Amino acid sequence: MTRQRIICVEEVPNAELIPVLRGAGLNAHEFLSTLSKRIRGLAAQSFADPSFRRDSVSVTGDVVTFSNVAGTAEVTSGIDLEIVPKFLTKTDGWHADWVSIVSATRQGRLVLSERVSATFERRTDLATITAVAMLEEHAHHLRKPIRRRRRETWREWDVDGDIELVENLIPDATGVLQTVTKRTLRNPYMSLLAGAYDRLLPHIRDAEVRRQTMVMRKRLGPQDWPQLQAERVPGRSQEWQPLLSMAARVLEGASVTPRAGSNTSPSFLIRTWQAWESLLFVALRQRPGILRASHHPLYDWGMRASGAVTVTPDILIETDTHRLLVDAKYKTRGDQLNVRASQSDLMEASAFAEASDISRVLLLYPRPASLPLVHPGSAILSDRVDLPIGKTVLCANIEVRGYGRGAGAADFSEGAIAFARWVATASESELKVGMPEAFA
Repeated sequence: MTRQRIICVEEVPNAELIPVLRGAGLNAHEFLSTLSKRIRGLAAQSFADPSFRRDSVSVTGDVVTFSNVAGTAEVTSGIDLEIVPKFLTKTDGWHADWVSIVSATRQGRLVLSERVSATFERRTDLATITAVAMLEEHAHHLRKPIRRRRRETWREWDVDGDIELVENLIPDATGVLQTVTKRTLRNPYMSLLAGAYDRLLPHIRDAEVRRQTMVMRKRLGPQDWPQLQAERVPGRSQEWQPLLSMAARVLEGASVTPRAGSNTSPSFLIRTWQAWESLLFVALRQRPGILRASHHPLYDWGMRASGAVTVTPDILIETDTHRLLVDAKYKTRGDQLNVRASQSDLMEASAFAEASDISRVLLLYPRPASLPLVHPGSAILSDRVDLPIGKTVLCANIEVRGYGRGAGAADFSEGAIAFARWVATASESELKVGMPEAFA
């Protein structure tokens, strides 16, 4: 049976989803309620997010709108739902960027080779793309597997281990009870990886990728039921962390369908505003010799009877001579580059600048997907506001599309670093709105 794919774009009303759900015999509102709870659960620890108090899935009649969330989920065994971030294009190519962004922002850095990134151009399902990325990463670590000591007990007449004298006083027809302690691949870390492969296999559409996944899964041998808490690896095996984190993400992403007994598949849903903030921080901290990036610095802004009133910008950038506050802004406005800071954003930026005594605050937005594609990391100033307190608030757009292909992640990081450094160190006369996109 041909799978049906429903593509929604974040913040864009969609009238196709609910009729399709009804046609498949699903209770559309029950499914959307379940999906909404799943999405809200992703932000359970983000108590400072004002959007957390809003429903990320809104329904008006037969029209559905998704906000602050993106990803994919299997609705039934024959229907896939895709929610495209509003800063990526609505084409098959968005999967590559999205998987790489998920890897960089939620799973630790999963470095994808140009060869693997190129295969994304011809893959259209998330399971295949995820498997390709995992197989490539796994191949790098085959010579240094994670082994742990494990005590095994069995009965056999051929003696190959330590004989348990007390237990063998009474003969047993199946053999002599014996034990051995050895270093083995059968451990919580490899079971996590094996469980992810098992989850992906039924949903990989590409025959060659499915075959390679089966071969890699066989190498891991028999495993116990995976435990997600095994995600943290010992220090000597830190190179496995990105792969095991991605494996945990696959296992966490069970299907959100409310139908009991339905097939489960990997479903990746992320809060887009969180991903945007994390993506900028990951990019800006890549060159510590040029920039030093700190996440969520805390500043005292005022005092009340019960204590200090504090403010927390997203990112603090420091060079040898200058400092800059960067606030990740996700609520892009329309299709135009001339993004203007809202009144609330200006008031927040003013509080950041005043509390930190830093003269410049940069509000950084993703470039809208409706605009022509430019090089990843290309940035342009779109607004400047000089505050009465002697501080300056600057707005800019930066291109994200292409992040997951070729050297896109490195280009995005280089462009973001160069642009932030320029904003921090440029003279007042150089900070002009409409500055050419020359930072990629």
